[in-house]
Parts: sequence; C-alpha cells; structure tokens
Amino acid sequence: MAERPVNILLVDDCEGIRFLVSEILEEAGYRVTAVPDGNAALLAARRQIPDIVITDLSMPGLPVSEVIRVLRADHPDIRIIILSGLMDELTCQAIMTSGITRSRVDAVIDKSLAPELLVDTVKRLLGEETATI
Repeated sequence: MAERPVNILLVDDCEGIRFLVSEILEEAGYRVTAVPDGNAALLAARRQIPDIVITDLSMPGLPVSEVIRVLRADHPDIRIIILSGLMDELTCQAIMTSGITRSRVDAVIDKSLAPELLVDTVKRLLGEETATI
C-alpha cells in the first residue's frame, strides 16, 4: 500500500513567495496547498488537515498568533514553521510579543535561506532523513 502524501499548508500574502515555496516543496515530493491569509488557512485546514503549516509572520487580516492558536487547539500534532523575510532582533521581539512561543512553533526560518534548508527543516519535523549541510 502506498504511503499517504505529506500535506503542507503554506500561508503567505505574497503571491511570488507562495509560488516559489510551493515549487520547492512540490519538487521535494510534498503536496502543497497555498493560501494568502490566516482566514483562508483555517478554511483550508478544515478541508484537509495539514501535516505541516508554513506561515509568514506578518500578513493582513487574522493575526498569525490567532491562526496558530486555532490550529494547535484543533490539531495539536500539526508542525508549524514561521517563514519570515526579516530575521533580526525586531522580528524575534515581534514573535515573542505576538503570543507565539516556542511551545507553539516548531521552527522559524528566514525566507532568504537556501531552499535546501527549508526542505531539510520540513524533513526534520517529519522525522525523515535530511541531507548533511
């Protein structure tokens, strides 16, 4: 019997980022559903429970902290990755003050990092073997 494909929910308000990250993850063999905001993410998660959620930190509409709170309440085993374009001290402070804590987020990745690092992080969170970097 074939294994069930891994479902990744990608949440980012930038269409170009959604396209690029989807391509990277699909090329690595994952099934990706890409949506532009938190409300769409919650609707998508109701239709198909994701194994991993990759979300931008700053988007219009529903705050990321609320999206994570609802996802964790409904599905505590979902892995959550924050993908941010500005990984500096201000971003780290924003993560902490927005109610997002390490107990609710499994990884934080800078959007400018190499695609292999994103795929390796996904594999690590799924317990899959990762490449040596």
